[in-house]
Amino acid sequence: MDKSLVKLKNLKASVKPSLDACLRVLGAEAGFILMTEGTAVCLKPPFPENFFACEAAGPNIYGIFLVSIPLSNDVQGLLGFINKPGGFDAHDRRLTTVYAELITVKISSEYYIAERKQVEDELYKRLMFENLVSGISAKFMALSLDQTDAAIQDALGKIGEFVHVDRSYIFLFSKDYSRHTNTHEWCAEDIEPQSHHFIDTPVSILPWLMKQLMQLKTVHIPNVAELPVEAYRERDIFMQQQIRSLLVLPLLFSGRLIGFLGFDSVKEAKTWTQAHINVLNIVGEIFSNALMRREHERELAESNQRYQSLFSNNHAVMLLIDPQTGQIIDANPAACDYYGYSKQEMVSKRITEINELTTEEIFDEMDRAKRKDRNHFFFRHRLAGGGASRC
Repeated sequence: MDKSLVKLKNLKASVKPSLDACLRVLGAEAGFILMTEGTAVCLKPPFPENFFACEAAGPNIYGIFLVSIPLSNDVQGLLGFINKPGGFDAHDRRLTTVYAELITVKISSEYYIAERKQVEDELYKRLMFENLVSGISAKFMALSLDQTDAAIQDALGKIGEFVHVDRSYIFLFSKDYSRHTNTHEWCAEDIEPQSHHFIDTPVSILPWLMKQLMQLKTVHIPNVAELPVEAYRERDIFMQQQIRSLLVLPLLFSGRLIGFLGFDSVKEAKTWTQAHINVLNIVGEIFSNALMRREHERELAESNQRYQSLFSNNHAVMLLIDPQTGQIIDANPAACDYYGYSKQEMVSKRITEINELTTEEIFDEMDRAKRKDRNHFFFRHRLAGGGASRC
């Protein structure tokens, strides 16, 4: 149980009536409660509330009486009384023990209420965080490729602000894992960007971190100054960037490491809960899928462009034919010139319309091609002018 959950004013309001009643019965000058975490309340004049923290000499003390306050099977504080004329006796001990038990019940209740409120607050924050990530996921599902970078930048900012960090970012590795680039970065106000320092830089500058990531480990560093000796390079770089705490999660696609997602805390130290880490792993999956989808689409577009260039600029007659129907899907300029048809006319025909073989013979030849029994054909072709040519 975290005793710091109990606010001083709540403790005062809860236990002061019992303390005052015991004080009147005993006839002491002052009474107090001193908790083990340092909370001290309910001293009376001439003893100030900060009496225990005062370095200067206070009022004269000629008698003090203490009774332990048990909580959770342990001593969590002291109930004390100061200066009773005639001194404290055994009857006083029995009386104050009863009051100590009563005060223990009241303090326990305050702890329970505060602890329950903390749990409720944490659950609410977690729900809000998961709702934020769900919204980001829905947005990415409807993205066009040219919106990917802007959407990632926006998401990094929203997450960074929600979890109260100072910098959030993405690094992507080269295919051989020898270099990496800080492709996306968000920074809080008054935080200096760092992405320009990490453009196609060797991964060897962060050897310890790279080793953890290659093992697909999440790297949680609550205190950069306490990094292990073998991470001295990382510690030096992080401290140069004034990073106090950070969290780094591997970015995976189809089980392959493609980069990492990071969060830096500069202004204050930060410890991440496993619940937050689990949700951020989902964010990492969203980013990985979006980035790889864009990369695959770009590769496909480049491949199509190369194909079109090879197909269109080739001087050989080339046709693209549907093997199921024999429909001509595409024809290069050389084919249009050879047959004497326009491109539009060519793609409206089937192979049987420009060939003198029977339909059965043509499809038999195409079946052989699919089985790779042969890689060439000799046909008599019908040309636009009515002539024929064997090739």
